[in-house]
Amino acid sequence: MEGTAQFEGEILRMLHQLNAKKEKIQAEYSKQIADVDRQIEAVQTTARLLRESGESVQSIASGIAVPTSLRGKSVREACVEIAKLNGGIIKIGDVTPILKSTGVIKNKKHAWGATYTACARSKDFEKDETAPGTFRLVSNKQPENVQQMFPVVRPM
Repeated sequence: MEGTAQFEGEILRMLHQLNAKKEKIQAEYSKQIADVDRQIEAVQTTARLLRESGESVQSIASGIAVPTSLRGKSVREACVEIAKLNGGIIKIGDVTPILKSTGVIKNKKHAWGATYTACARSKDFEKDETAPGTFRLVSNKQPENVQQMFPVVRPM
């Protein structure tokens, strides 16, 4: 009897120690989770403020410069703006997430196809054959022979 009572007391003491250890770990993790939640909220607030203010931001993942404001622009116009800031070359895979995040493209399901089609049909871009999904901005210069084909008529 005495051995059983002693064993039971030992088991209860171990149970108490394990419960205390569990509570300590839960308290530690709840503090860490609360800290991460505060950090997430701060980053979300910063992202929202940047979108609302129209500030130029840099996309860290792809290294693409984003123009100050793309709101209210068509997909083609937004792609032209992005291409101007990035040396005249855009990759559809890099531009599509930017257009989705800035609200230019609302339907995320067909975003890649819409961006590709807008660039392919636009006279502002030509397909870069060296890389798939890449378009090059066509310069706005007119050929010299255009001046000869359409002479300027001046009134007398």
